[in-house]
Amino acid sequence: MSDLFTVNSTDEPGVFEVDVPEPTETPVDFHTPFLERASDPDGEDSQHALGAFLTLRIVDQFAKSQLNAVGLGYQISSAFGYLADLSPRTDEVECLEAIAYASQTALRQESTRAMQAPLRAYAELLEGQLRLLECVDVLNTAMRVTTGDSSFEAVPLLLQRGRVYRTAGRFSESRESYEASGNVA
Repeated sequence: MSDLFTVNSTDEPGVFEVDVPEPTETPVDFHTPFLERASDPDGEDSQHALGAFLTLRIVDQFAKSQLNAVGLGYQISSAFGYLADLSPRTDEVECLEAIAYASQTALRQESTRAMQAPLRAYAELLEGQLRLLECVDVLNTAMRVTTGDSSFEAVPLLLQRGRVYRTAGRFSESRESYEASGNVA
């Protein structure tokens, strides 16, 4: 389990809750969990976390009201260069490249719909690795760029976020996500 998680026992014997704190001092789209993993000098995948940060910052540009297409094109190109140099090639790198490719498509088509599948796949990968805070960050990022196309596309993201919160033992947040998905559907 990652250093980002602390396990606190509750009053009930045999019940544990994984504490997944929400960042409060930084902007919502700053991707703090990835920067924390990237800042670990001994971390074997700190460069992969930096690649995730760079790639998710591309996605963040689509949530802004004014999109600088030229600057975003350069940002995507730089991310591709960084990701190409990462070693070892992991599933995480493959997911990040898929998000970058989808960002190119989204820029061309002026629709974020192409980014939804790779973002969800990346969130699934992180959830499977129990990087729950990073997973929630990716799901929240996907939801920020989803609302422009169709709120219905937010339903699977909300359901997955509810599942992640439930896995983390954060049942009230889980219930809120499940209820929100029902309201949208």
